[in-house]
Amino acid sequence: MEDKNHQIGLKNELLRKAIHLCSVVIPISYYFIEKNIILIVVGTGMVFMILLDLLRKVIPQLDSFYLKTLGHVLRDYEVDTKRHFFTGGTFYAIGIFVTVLFFKREIAAPAILIMILCDTFAALIGRKFGKHNLWNKSFEGSTAFFVIGLLIVFLTPKITTGINEYIIAIAALFITTIVEALPVEIDDNLSIPITFGIIYTLLFYLF
Repeated sequence: MEDKNHQIGLKNELLRKAIHLCSVVIPISYYFIEKNIILIVVGTGMVFMILLDLLRKVIPQLDSFYLKTLGHVLRDYEVDTKRHFFTGGTFYAIGIFVTVLFFKREIAAPAILIMILCDTFAALIGRKFGKHNLWNKSFEGSTAFFVIGLLIVFLTPKITTGINEYIIAIAALFITTIVEALPVEIDDNLSIPITFGIIYTLLFYLF
């Protein structure tokens, strides 16, 4: 969800979210492609993004080219390579890789979809209609996050066919919504899918 302390212009925010939305092909493809192949693809992307951020720190020309090309969709903290290690895009790639690596397909895929779709709609709704502060975000944005998440929960395949798993998934979504709204210094691209994956997995094996 959009952090009010790091907002960019609405036009550039829409472009940033459009780039994110393109990656829905990853969790959707995961239902048809073997885990190892998905890991190779997302792992390659993760390594590329990490190397790019590291090289930006030591090659000024690369950093200048990067900022000229993508600077308009970067938050303020992502521009400063001295104070911050990775951009949101790198955390995005790491979050997808870790989620696919550690969680079952039926948990990882919706977790990534929630990271992509819920966060996108929450940011846009929060910016357009957010009037009630929820820490440094908005109640309206968090509501949008949860509602879109419910659609994902009900439309994605489950490990079992029992109603209990839907209740578990909704509980995991609710906790993820709360965690996402908390004013913690953890990138949403990590906290969202990993929180959902951990809570879902724990509740699934407990109940």
